[in-house]
Amino acid sequence: MKRSLLLAAAAIVCLAACGKETEGPVDSTAGEVASAPATSAMADHKSPATPALPQLTYRYSYGLEAPSDRLRGLVEQHESACADAGLEVCQILSQDIHAAGRDRLQAELRLRATPQWLHDFRGRIADQVKAVGGTVAASNVSTDDLTRPIFDADARLKSATATRDRLQQLIASKAGTLAELKDMRANLDATQSELEAAKAQLDQLRAQVQMYELRITYAPPGVLTPQGAWAPVGEAAAESGAAIAVTLAFLLRLLIWTGPTAALVALAYAAWRALARKAPKPAA
Repeated sequence: MKRSLLLAAAAIVCLAACGKETEGPVDSTAGEVASAPATSAMADHKSPATPALPQLTYRYSYGLEAPSDRLRGLVEQHESACADAGLEVCQILSQDIHAAGRDRLQAELRLRATPQWLHDFRGRIADQVKAVGGTVAASNVSTDDLTRPIFDADARLKSATATRDRLQQLIASKAGTLAELKDMRANLDATQSELEAAKAQLDQLRAQVQMYELRITYAPPGVLTPQGAWAPVGEAAAESGAAIAVTLAFLLRLLIWTGPTAALVALAYAAWRALARKAPKPAA
């Protein structure tokens, strides 16, 4: 009896050991194979997170008032400061100077520059305007959050790049009929165009984050800010003076244009009257 029990126990131990040796490699391999699709599926369905830091762009605007004879020099000073910094730091977008009379000079300057350069430049504006006898009449700053547009453009770029690479591999392998290859080449061209458009949009958005815009308006005193309750009266008086000058100038031009003609007409009339007096009168 004891011998039978010992043999049964030995058989059970042997079966357990053999089962472990057989199941070990199979379980390990099965676990790797099963885990791979699960991991791939999780990676495919995982939505990428937006950037942690907001991608902001700033637009600054200033309204400067100074005597008209000093405005042009102030505009040139600011323009030179941007040009001297170099295109990688500051870029001149537009410059407009126009005069409505000798004492009505107005101008506008638009720049795009790096945040650090703009910070230093803005810190000097008040002193520069004061030095020419002017003031900062207005200032404003606005912000645009470009985080989502940048994220979306980057996602489109990555998707188009992956699609292009797959199409290039399929075309290189020549797997398919001629018609299928032709369709793949057409899809490749469309994908390449989409990729370039996404890249251009992404570059433009990133440039707006890396460089901010500044708009400066220059005008004589009283144009950007009111000068009191009687300011409209003074402006009306100034405008009336200009209107009178324009009227006098028109009358002078009219006299110059019509003077010779009027003189000839007057001479012809006088000659006709003289001849009429000398003509013999008919007998009664």
